[in-house]
Amino acid sequence: SPPIGGERPAGLCGLGDRGSADLVAECVNGLLAQGAVPRTLAAVITGGYWLWQGRGTTPSTIKIGAIVILSGDAAADAYELLKDEKYLKVAESICDWILALPREETDSGVCISYLMPEMSPIHNSNMLGAAMLARTAKFTGNTEALKVAREAMEYSCSRQLPDGAWYYGEEEKYHW
Repeated sequence: SPPIGGERPAGLCGLGDRGSADLVAECVNGLLAQGAVPRTLAAVITGGYWLWQGRGTTPSTIKIGAIVILSGDAAADAYELLKDEKYLKVAESICDWILALPREETDSGVCISYLMPEMSPIHNSNMLGAAMLARTAKFTGNTEALKVAREAMEYSCSRQLPDGAWYYGEEEKYHW
């Protein structure tokens, strides 16, 4: 059978073809109730929703782009399936946060930072941010989000290595 929403399976809930609208709603509503998916830009910036383990010395109070974006992706999954505007509002809030992240501007696009509030050019977070912006803009028509999404993909695609891979980030310490 085709994936949920006709395009791909629901991401965070891991329901795929097996899922139902009720199960997706239960999953995302449970995340919202626990504060795991922030409802507003202010909640994203000021809330402390995730404990995580990293390779570096970044404090756990710093918001990590990829984690925030994947939470927004769950809301976008729910909106695509259920067409309930409350989920789109959460996805839009995450996009507002992405657009407020520091960006490195280059001749070959922009890199959306991995961290808030400092610039950290990491490809996975840059491309996840671009995907979230483009996906949500499909529903909202936000032209700024589409512009930044395109520029972010131009940045990472122009830095793809000859073997098709990317370094984790552009700083030398991330060339692994």
